[in-house]
Amino acid sequence: MTNLDNSIAIITGASSGMGKAIAKELAKQHVTVVLTARRRERLEALVQEISENGGKAMAIPADLTSKDEAEKVVKTTIEKYEHLDILVNKEIDRHSGINNLNKLEKVIHAAKE
Repeated sequence: MTNLDNSIAIITGASSGMGKAIAKELAKQHVTVVLTARRRERLEALVQEISENGGKAMAIPADLTSKDEAEKVVKTTIEKYEHLDILVNKEIDRHSGINNLNKLEKVIHAAKE
């Protein structure tokens, strides 16, 4: 299995269901998880749960149907951690902000500038 120590992951739809489960599992693998979804309270509860179990997490509430908010999530992550290794885009659909960015690499590059 690949060593994920010190990796940074953005997880969309992290406030419940599969996104939440993925976030918890990645945190157990020593990945710093950046949690995003619309429900701030649930994200904050998950950050606390992950932290209490020895993991590292940050919440960025956002509505990813907005391209600007999707870009904010990526930019905030890179500003804080200086890199991004993993994107778990559980919320991808034809209306999703991250999906509408065409190429995530463009956003990551722009955030580094």
